[in-house]
Amino acid sequence: MREVCFPIAAAVAALFVAAPVAAQYVAVPAAKPAAKKLPLQGVVWRCGEYNCAADRTTSRPDTVCAAFVRKVGRVSSFTAAGAPLDPTALEKCNQSAKN
Repeated sequence: MREVCFPIAAAVAALFVAAPVAAQYVAVPAAKPAAKKLPLQGVVWRCGEYNCAADRTTSRPDTVCAAFVRKVGRVSSFTAAGAPLDPTALEKCNQSAKN
């Protein structure tokens, strides 16, 4: 009886565990930001060891990228909704960085 109850209990418990929400934007800064949280234009970026992530905003990806780069510096990649910026758009974004 115990062998049957445990799998059922585990399955029921799994229904109540929230699935993680994928970030809308992911940036890989050339240099690690000093702060773990960066509020930029109404979006809070959460930064880890290698990248920073933010939830959805109403701004276009190139605008979000430029705002991030102005605050943090150049990025080696920037992804919006799972699609990376093409090399031309990424270079244009990086031109927003403070020198």
